Amino acid sequence: MRLTAYEDLLGRIAKRFLVKGRDALNYVWLWEHFLGPTVSYNEQDTIRFLDSRLPKDQSYWFLASEENGKYWVAEGTGDGIIQVLKEMYSFEYYIIERKFLWIVCENHHGTLIQAGKQGIVGAEQTSAPDAKSRGV
Repeated sequence: MRLTAYEDLLGRIAKRFLVKGRDALNYVWLWEHFLGPTVSYNEQDTIRFLDSRLPKDQSYWFLASEENGKYWVAEGTGDGIIQVLKEMYSFEYYIIERKFLWIVCENHHGTLIQAGKQGIVGAEQTSAPDAKSRGV
């Protein structure tokens, strides 16, 4: 894989899940620009919730966000991502299904926000047109 492959991946994620496409990558909080409808979920133990819903051996894209709007891109299994999250805290991250069916973020408020079809945050949760309307 070439060193700049992450730029292509970020572009594909932006095109699929963000209202302004690639231009939205200039914002710090991508979840504020998810294409709707979105689903949000507040859980006391987000890692336990994800661990119970994310298939362990399936591969995903993982974006770790820095406060300055930089994104670190990785590929990992559900189990690997959960292990990383258990070792880290207090940062926004995104998990993207490899076929770009859905994206889920845990934001700095501890809220899981999902966009796309299906996903790991159930459809039984409250749906809203965008994250801003929920006040998160």
